[in-house]
Amino acid sequence: MKLHRQPLFPRALVIAAAALAAALFALSLVPLLTSCASTPAQLERWDKTYHTATNSIARIEPIITTVAPPPWNALAEAALGLISAGLATWNVQQHKRLAALEGQADAAPGAP
Repeated sequence: MKLHRQPLFPRALVIAAAALAAALFALSLVPLLTSCASTPAQLERWDKTYHTATNSIARIEPIITTVAPPPWNALAEAALGLISAGLATWNVQQHKRLAALEGQADAAPGAP
């Protein structure tokens, strides 16, 4: 008699974790594609969004990789790595824009 082994985690939980990772990935692309911050206040807002997103990934990563079974936890980790890479690219763009704004402020007449 062959015993049927129960899965370690319910399939719905694995699917939910994958959906969450996909949503985070999509969420990280939205600011990257729509970022048109041109003032220091807008850049500060995007910086707060960046820090919130990276902190969220840092908190979610150990949960997803622990909850997902072995073939899926590597994929979840790879997806979170791609999200982090997208956020890092976005952060580079923010710093370039900030440097450009600071350069304009230095070149403006009457600047201290």
